[in-house]
Amino acid sequence: MNKLVLGLLGIAALGWSGGAQAQCMVGSPDYDTCFFQQLNQMQQQNNAAIQQNYYAYLQQYGPMLQQAYNEWGYQSGATFDQFAYYMLLSANGTNPQAALDAQRQQFAGNQAAYRTQQQTGQTYLDTMQQNSNRDLNAIEGYDLGATRGNVVVNGPDGPVELPYSNMQVGQQVEYNGWTYMMTQQGYAVWNGQYWQLVQ
Repeated sequence: MNKLVLGLLGIAALGWSGGAQAQCMVGSPDYDTCFFQQLNQMQQQNNAAIQQNYYAYLQQYGPMLQQAYNEWGYQSGATFDQFAYYMLLSANGTNPQAALDAQRQQFAGNQAAYRTQQQTGQTYLDTMQQNSNRDLNAIEGYDLGATRGNVVVNGPDGPVELPYSNMQVGQQVEYNGWTYMMTQQGYAVWNGQYWQLVQ
């Protein structure tokens, strides 16, 4: 019976690795929606497999379970469904350790899934914050530079405002101990070994 449960759970897990995963690309605008749709679909498949297994078990052992529940199972305070589920997990009460292990594994799995959701959400929020900061810095830098005819770039020590409108390719500027040179792609800074483009 346990092999059947594991087999059904394995089939449900494999269902997630199908073609829909290739469409759900990190960085795409709808990644979070796609991710949670796939996660929900996997959970539904998993629940369906568990229910299917449970109903097959009830069909085969239903009369015996009802008799056992009427004789002593109700004394535990459990409902018939709870009692039947325990009996399923414990191989009709002959292996209570299996039921405990299954409950621990289910709890650990739920915790892992929750941590994954939290990490995914935090990564998403961090990425959005970084993008927002970059956009804001670019807008502020453009505004300052446009007003003065300058450009703000990210130098080795942080943002640097450098002349732009009167600069020729190859012309150099010293600022805060660093040498910057105008190139066809924009400013580059001399890092001691080579010119490195800055943005």
